[in-house]
Amino acid sequence: MVAVLPTIKFKLITHDRAIGQITAKTPMTLFSWGENLTILVQKIDDNASMITMESFLKVAVNISGAGRHTKNFNKVIAAVSSQLQQQTANV
Repeated sequence: MVAVLPTIKFKLITHDRAIGQITAKTPMTLFSWGENLTILVQKIDDNASMITMESFLKVAVNISGAGRHTKNFNKVIAAVSSQLQQQTANV
């Protein structure tokens, strides 16, 4: 997850490996001032993890940024999936 975020232009703010928490932010765009993300990665077993993501607008009142959360989630999941598929193919 930490390696993937910069590839999709999300800036890594903090990474606490002990509790599996990552904070990041998205850049400002034409339609949004950007978003702050909190990502929790919890190991379920040797073959599975659960990812929980929260996304908050940097500016609370931003009508045009309202749909950004789903786009952020989809972008992160697609990037992680791609990274995992590449790692699997290289094994």
